Amino acid sequence: ALLQTIHPTASLVIHAFAIANLVSLILGTVWTYSFFSMNFRVDEMRAGLSYSLPMFPAVALVWINRNVDRFILLSFLGITAVSTYAVASKIAMLVGLLVAIVKQAWDPIAVSVLKKSDMRDEFYHRALNYYALLMSIFGLTIVAFNQELLYILVPAQFRTGYVMVPWLLAAIILQGSASFTNLGML
Repeated sequence: ALLQTIHPTASLVIHAFAIANLVSLILGTVWTYSFFSMNFRVDEMRAGLSYSLPMFPAVALVWINRNVDRFILLSFLGITAVSTYAVASKIAMLVGLLVAIVKQAWDPIAVSVLKKSDMRDEFYHRALNYYALLMSIFGLTIVAFNQELLYILVPAQFRTGYVMVPWLLAAIILQGSASFTNLGML
């Protein structure tokens, strides 16, 4: 009832998210069923929980951060604004994909260098500089062809999202730089 007072289609959006997540869960379970085992060992469970439970608040906040913006837009501006934002965020996620790849490669390297105090700081500085250069070039390339991409990919009513793409790209690039600065060495 609260969602209906915010916007009449808000409950439809939430139901669509729930159905999409349920379908993903079912398909993921079916495709990975052969990898499941029901052998529980207390020491392994304790080790896994001691690692994963402290991470839960951060994971929950990242999920909220990724999804709450659309609900805020929906309540203030309507479904067209949410759709335009969704289109812009999909274009920006081109850089998000590259950031995710770099993060997957960076984390093990960063930990391996962590114990080498003589070269650690310089290595982290250089890595951050290269990351900033690479992502800036890629992001500026997308911004340069942003309107053309939207013209090709989406209907005319959503093409105004081109103004949001640079801001979303900057947010993704800055969020990705946290992988380099989270070690507290810079």
